[in-house]
Amino acid sequence: MQVHGDSAHAVAVSGHSYYDVVIVGGGSAGAVMASRLSEDPFRRVLLIEAGQAYAPDAYPDAVRLQHIIGGDSAHDWGYSAEPNIYGATMPVPRGKVLGGCSAVNAGVAMRAPAGDFERWTAAGLEHWTAQEVLPFFQRSERTVHGDDAMHGRGGPWPIHYLQDDEVSDMQRAFVASAVQAGFARVTDFNGEQPFGVGPYPMNNRMGQRLNTGMTYL
Repeated sequence: MQVHGDSAHAVAVSGHSYYDVVIVGGGSAGAVMASRLSEDPFRRVLLIEAGQAYAPDAYPDAVRLQHIIGGDSAHDWGYSAEPNIYGATMPVPRGKVLGGCSAVNAGVAMRAPAGDFERWTAAGLEHWTAQEVLPFFQRSERTVHGDDAMHGRGGPWPIHYLQDDEVSDMQRAFVASAVQAGFARVTDFNGEQPFGVGPYPMNNRMGQRLNTGMTYL
């Protein structure tokens, strides 16, 4: 094995002279692709990531702790939005680290609603109906919550569905007020009826954000 990088946690790369697949970018999607494609022992896969590659238990606090959103300058591409008509701009955090934006985002694990998939299908995108993509959501997910028909139990990505006793008094009061105003109370935003109000699902464990670099590689 050859190790490429400038830290003790740099990614290890085998010394093959050629690869069947080269994936550029080890972010939210790239890390998953590398993991799944590597399940074939005869397929040689090379994953290239511009940012730092940490071992799962060695991510620094800035990209590990759930309450720190956006990372820090050492793990960000430094993008900014185009100025508006008044000349104002704003930073657009993009993770520059193994795991990509899944290492710096808020960690909310919500699927697109079924209607979005149906519209994509109606626009000509084949095999992307809600029912056709559901098995892939289930394959990635590991949770004890929700119905078996909608959720995965043995996937690599732990997803926790926040319970009422895990949110603040203010958040509980907001949910209660919304229900009183007529909104549906939702306990599973990745279930069959995701429209309403309630705590959302998170890909975290004990305050730690679980990015794709940790969970898939």
